[in-house]
Parts: sequence; C-alpha cells; structure tokens
Amino acid sequence: MAMFLASCGSTDGPSVVIQAENFNRGTVTIDKGEHGYGQGIGVILTFKPSAFAEYDIEIPKSTNYSVEIRCASAGPRPVRVLVDGQLVTEHGAEGTTGGFLPEHQKWLEGGVVSLTRGKHMLRLESDGVFPHIDQLRLSATSKAVTTKS
Repeated sequence: MAMFLASCGSTDGPSVVIQAENFNRGTVTIDKGEHGYGQGIGVILTFKPSAFAEYDIEIPKSTNYSVEIRCASAGPRPVRVLVDGQLVTEHGAEGTTGGFLPEHQKWLEGGVVSLTRGKHMLRLESDGVFPHIDQLRLSATSKAVTTKS
C-alpha cells in the first residue's frame, strides 16, 4: 500500500496520505482512465450500490486526526467512515464538487478520530454508490473528535 507522511500547512503535525486505489480489501472498482474518470490520477468508484474499501494504515503519533477524502462527484454520494470498526461519520465526502472527472477533485471532510500510534484499519463504505475517490488523508489536528459510540 502506498502511504507516506506529508507536511501540510493547515495541520498540527504529520499526515498520512493514501492513494485510494491501494486498498487492502474491498469491492470497489479501480479506474485509472479506462472508464474515463481516473485519467492520470487513478480513483476508486462504484457502478452498483453497496461497496467498501479497507486500508491498513500506520499512524506515526498518538493524537486526533482529521480524515479528508479527495474526490469528485456531481451529486451527493456520502460514505461512512470507520476506523477500527468505530463509526467516525456517516457523512464522509458529503457534498458535490462540480463533476466526476479529475479536474473536479476536491478535499472533503470525513470526520475527526482519536488514534494511538501504530496500526489501524480505515474503512469507507456505502449502501449507495461512491464518489470518485482519488486520495485519503489523515492529518494530525487539535479539532474535537467526531466519532460515535
């Protein structure tokens, strides 16, 4: 899985960035241009409702992390975001970006979760169809946790 630490100006520390098509387990479709949506970037998407993608991730520091989803969607296609089986939000990547193509990709919110240093599992799932997701980013933050019990 391609995952790296990045420094972002709006964060309080390190970020973990994941290419969406590098999921460890899932039922989503990878498009690297063959369907016209992932040309030059690669995305995950769904053509039928009810799908998931799971990522095994390594967290560098124990703190709160903002989950962000870089995606494109002409209509609302929210995904549930779970970490280690715990619901972070049912409204991840909710909103529209103006279209489904690479030029419409934007970072949308996916909630805030408290994580300890080490291995975790991030899951995106939907009973509907996915937006066209290019990347995921977990950025250290001082924002309050949005996870549900």
